[in-house]
Amino acid sequence: MNNNKSVSEAQKRAYQKYIAGTDEIRIRAPKGTKQTIMEYLLRSGETMQEFVLRATCEMIEDDQIREEQYKRLCGYNEVYLNIRKKEQRKNRKTDDGGIDIRKDAQDEIIKNMIVAGYTVDQIMKIAPMYSHERIDELAASTNASV
Repeated sequence: MNNNKSVSEAQKRAYQKYIAGTDEIRIRAPKGTKQTIMEYLLRSGETMQEFVLRATCEMIEDDQIREEQYKRLCGYNEVYLNIRKKEQRKNRKTDDGGIDIRKDAQDEIIKNMIVAGYTVDQIMKIAPMYSHERIDELAASTNASV
């Protein structure tokens, strides 16, 4: 009886075809991280691959949802900006080229992002023209007005 488990040529070709259609991702983590993850995986019943792919996809979806929220906020604030400009024209006030009004509208976007739960890092990534200090000021004024 032959216990030699050789791999057929068809199995080798199938494996190579499978490998060609995938990406390999390797990571390094501090000592003990793998053990912590493995304990979690034992409780959850997921494989390491399922866990990493699920967590990654969830983070990407969260970012996409936040980006959509930001775009929606920008749309709302663009309407707000246009209403303010019309009011100023109606009252025949000068708006210094719309700079002050635009800054107010941008500040409103940032305040809405703060209320929606964006972190300072996320806001600075989306609106790099804002400093950490300015975002903190807007957060303080938002908390005071809420």
